[in-house]
Amino acid sequence: MKKISKELKPFISLIAAIVLGSIIIPFGVLHNLIKPFVDAFRFKRLKPLSGVKYILKYYLNFVYQIWNVVKRAIYDLAVSIDIFGNATSGEMIEDTLCPTFEDSHFGNGKITISASIGEAEAKKKLNKFGIFISKTLNVMFNERLHGIWSYEREILGKLTKENKGLK
Repeated sequence: MKKISKELKPFISLIAAIVLGSIIIPFGVLHNLIKPFVDAFRFKRLKPLSGVKYILKYYLNFVYQIWNVVKRAIYDLAVSIDIFGNATSGEMIEDTLCPTFEDSHFGNGKITISASIGEAEAKKKLNKFGIFISKTLNVMFNERLHGIWSYEREILGKLTKENKGLK
């Protein structure tokens, strides 16, 4: 029974988020549309320019916070697609980039392809094409050791100074 509830937890969380979000979000948006006007009068910002400036600044911040949510959703979707790719194509990638490495995280539905490549790189199992792919990922993500740092974060659970976002 515990295994079933663990497997259903993401669906229950999604349903709860949809139900609660459909109630809370419209009220929150309405509140944020009205709030700067109320604040402008309540805090005696009756000078036309300072009141307008406050309202514009408030709305720009509100839109920016929504943009942050959109960026986070895009990033989370990208990571999910990456993990899905590892689950469905990990064995093929393993056979292509490191054919002698059998006990890896390629094909694991909880780990990204980058972390799996990083594991193979850290254990010196990548072939020449695998090393090329790893270096390409470094350039794409503007990190010195993208795969290895992903491996440390996701598989080893370590956060070194380098993989905390420092380059």
